[in-house]
Amino acid sequence: GNVQGYYRYSSLHLTVTYSDGKRQTATLNVGERSQSNTQRQQTASSVQPTAPPPPSSDNTTEHLSAEELNRQGDTYYDKKEYAKAVTCYKKSAAKGYPEALANLGWVYYKGLGVQADGAIAISYLKDGLELGNLNAGYYLGVLYENGLGNRFYDLDRALSVYKQVAFKGHKDAIESLKRLADNGNRHACLYMGQIYKDGVNPEYNDLQQAIHYYKLAAEKGESEAVKALSELNAGL
Repeated sequence: GNVQGYYRYSSLHLTVTYSDGKRQTATLNVGERSQSNTQRQQTASSVQPTAPPPPSSDNTTEHLSAEELNRQGDTYYDKKEYAKAVTCYKKSAAKGYPEALANLGWVYYKGLGVQADGAIAISYLKDGLELGNLNAGYYLGVLYENGLGNRFYDLDRALSVYKQVAFKGHKDAIESLKRLADNGNRHACLYMGQIYKDGVNPEYNDLQQAIHYYKLAAEKGESEAVKALSELNAGL
């Protein structure tokens, strides 16, 4: 037969007409289902999609300044977490921080957190020294004085860079020259005479020590030491 349907409020009325002309009406209550559908729609519209978690990142130091990055590297270095120290030093050096270049040169020389590489170490140390970092010069002197394996040993270059930063007051470089002078190196004797005479560092300002080292250098044939002694004697 023919089936007709319509909604009235929340009920569905169905009228069925049979072939013999009889009709039968049935009422189905769909209010509950309609309400459930509405509730589901309301609930669905109130649920916000969950944002995916941010990707993991190790760039937690990106906001730090070059100086802060270098200092963070020093913290890791002191903890012997050398690989992390190298990462911080590289980020600091990329921002142009001279001390970070010195530190990178040192870790590459010593093989701390990286494979030891004298050529890379020298490159970093020279860059740091050119930017005026005295530690870079001192580390470069250490590298040249001791070499790495059977390479890079060059005492003349070591003396040159020690002198360069020692004359600016770097204590470790001065001590290195003093050690070499006390072991008989005539160039180091001359340099120590100059350091004590000029007082480039308050701890090394002693005219008698200047004369002592000038005499040692003069005895070994350093003409500059002979001249310096003559000037000192004339002034006494």
